[in-house]
Amino acid sequence: MLSYLYQTKGVTTMQQVHISKMTGKLDGFKAISTNTTTNDFCNKMNSQGDTICRLCYSHGMLKSYRKNMQPALQRNSDLLSARLLDQSELPTLLDAFLRINAHGELINATHLENICRIAEHNPHCNVALWTKRKDLINKMFKTRTKPANLILIFSNPKIGK
Repeated sequence: MLSYLYQTKGVTTMQQVHISKMTGKLDGFKAISTNTTTNDFCNKMNSQGDTICRLCYSHGMLKSYRKNMQPALQRNSDLLSARLLDQSELPTLLDAFLRINAHGELINATHLENICRIAEHNPHCNVALWTKRKDLINKMFKTRTKPANLILIFSNPKIGK
């Protein structure tokens, strides 16, 4: 199992980015996720009949047997999307890999920039970002260099494509 430790200097526990331990086939990996049930993009896509988001496992889980995860994921949603994190607020990871969006989706450009900052703060860690938000990715990386350790994985929103 990969080691698990993150630290922030001078930041209270309630302000720290929550890092989840994954289970099942991804047991041993960690993830930074957000709350799909309050994400405007997720809710819009979840209501469209021809998108994979209509079948979203996260929505179902967070509204039923994983309801207890919502406060931590909402804290991440709020913290990562409201403002740019200071260097002292970025988690320091001892892991070799980190998944972004095991639950959730990019909320806005601020959220994406904070993910980039986390990757840059942890150059030894491969940070894999799953997203359907090509709009945010394309706009961000026209003016900013993508961190070398940030792996982008685009999910097709259309069923069967």
